[in-house]
Amino acid sequence: MGGIGRYCHELAESAAKMGWAVTIFGPKSADHSSAKDLPAYILRKGVHGPSHGSINVWKSRNQLLEEFLIDTDSIHLLAEPGPILACGLLPRSAYPKDLRVVIHGSEIERWSSPMSVAGRIAARSIQLAGVIIVPSKAIAKKVIARFPSTQNRVHVVHHALPEVFKAAAVSSLKAQKGTMDGSINLLSVGRIHPRKGFDQVLQALGRLSSEEKNALSYTIAGSRCKRCYEQKLKELAKRSGCQVHFNLDPSDSELFSLYEKANLFALTSVQHRKSVEGFGLVYLEAAAFGLPSIAYQVGGVEAAVRDGNTGYLLCIQDPKSITKLLRAIIQNPGVLLTLGSQARRQALSRDWTDVAKESLS
Repeated sequence: MGGIGRYCHELAESAAKMGWAVTIFGPKSADHSSAKDLPAYILRKGVHGPSHGSINVWKSRNQLLEEFLIDTDSIHLLAEPGPILACGLLPRSAYPKDLRVVIHGSEIERWSSPMSVAGRIAARSIQLAGVIIVPSKAIAKKVIARFPSTQNRVHVVHHALPEVFKAAAVSSLKAQKGTMDGSINLLSVGRIHPRKGFDQVLQALGRLSSEEKNALSYTIAGSRCKRCYEQKLKELAKRSGCQVHFNLDPSDSELFSLYEKANLFALTSVQHRKSVEGFGLVYLEAAAFGLPSIAYQVGGVEAAVRDGNTGYLLCIQDPKSITKLLRAIIQNPGVLLTLGSQARRQALSRDWTDVAKESLS
């Protein structure tokens, strides 16, 4: 699952466990048959594909009109860009009484121009929605700046740790380890995409001294996305002079193992064109395994990483700032135990039942 897919699953399953009758309307490829225990919600396959192209949006619009929105007594929550655009093509008379829209981050960047066709279509759904749910204050500000009339309807609901990662982290022995051997096992997890900023970390590693490089190993794990960027990363890895390992398209069990072996996490996401990190579930995943995070202060990341408490939030988006920080950590690795303990406690303090209550109340 990608980030939004994970969001939909966790929110729907928690709501269903709370007693709600929940149906997810997904694309025609939607499937959860691989799950060991089928979720408590109903998954309906649609007639549209998974992309947000005009044909899929139009097909989704027709399905909304014919099957979905005729149910006027339910809460209708549009949890990703495709349905928001599809709903924006409906006649006003077809809108449900209780319409809620979720904006994760990058959508508002793509819809920032009031002259764009997608921006105008999305505006209809957003303006007619009773509640606009966002994952962080940073994204809330962007929504209100673009659509000033939504100021009193924007509701910040922070994400929670996915249950599958919570269960693995709780059963992990990692939290019981109270010593460190002085070596830094650095881990990054995310789609192999320029927005995730893996290249920033690799450039930072290349600036370390030979002695510092010997004290550190680095692993990049994530799903393949941009092959040209993947190749760039492998070339940077060779030039860095550090031990760099790639684990591409890992399973959940492989990720759990990587989190257990690491003692520091880094994902220095950057704004890439009209794509931005709205929150960053992966920071919570790392924190649950006792890993403090290194991140840039961009988008809504500050809602997931608390500077000096659960990790390091760098205001200067430059590899040199990462190098400086890594040098300090290598000289005093014991600080990772304190930050890691605080990060774990914070990540486990909230669950998706909290998210469901705040989103559906």
